[in-house]
Amino acid sequence: MSDSGNRWGTAKGIIDILAGVAVVFTLLFIGLQWREMRESGKDTHDLAVQAKAQADAAKAQADKMGESLKKTDDLIKATNDLAREAKRSADLAGKTLKIDQRAWVGVTVANLRNPPIQPDKPIEIAVNFSNTGKTPALHVFGFAQAILLHSEMQLDSFKIMPPIEVFKNTLFPGGANHFTRGIQALPQPLIDDIDHGATRIFLYGKITYSDVFTHEHWTNFCLFYSPQVKTFVYCQTRNNTDEGKEAK
Repeated sequence: MSDSGNRWGTAKGIIDILAGVAVVFTLLFIGLQWREMRESGKDTHDLAVQAKAQADAAKAQADKMGESLKKTDDLIKATNDLAREAKRSADLAGKTLKIDQRAWVGVTVANLRNPPIQPDKPIEIAVNFSNTGKTPALHVFGFAQAILLHSEMQLDSFKIMPPIEVFKNTLFPGGANHFTRGIQALPQPLIDDIDHGATRIFLYGKITYSDVFTHEHWTNFCLFYSPQVKTFVYCQTRNNTDEGKEAK
């Protein structure tokens, strides 16, 4: 064999060896890449599992915090409700106490001071008033007026007439006082009208006062002379107080 043929054979052998080595390295590279991808996929899966676990834990914590906040809100609402109820009860108790302990001033009785009614003799009306409450009545101020009318309805036309001042003082619990109103002497025909009910002697007025709780009060009163019982009785209306209760 010639020298050129030997050289070609040698070169071909080297090329075959290099090709084989390249194949081996290629297969090795592919194997390493596959291994790396596999391990990378495993890591990604593990990370996904860990992330899900953390998300579940965060959600559970958030749910727990939400429940805790709801319980707190419910507790705050219940506390506010209790506070409002306590205040309402305290206000009611305070109001009840003031009503129970306050002063109550009103007219108790009115009579003729110099009976009987006779011609040419002035008529004097003695009016008693008292404090039936449990504490003093302060700045007690009273007005009253006696007048002759045919009926109670006619008092409406006199409501703009200011009654005459009759007393101003302090009245302690259980205490009483009185004032006197008068009407000029009447002729016998008018006295006969009174005896038959055609004309009536009306006594009306108002008492104002303050209680120890610094609240102002008033009592309206209206009475008329009844010839049947020989004394004054309450009118059907105009006997009331600032509490809206009818006078007795």
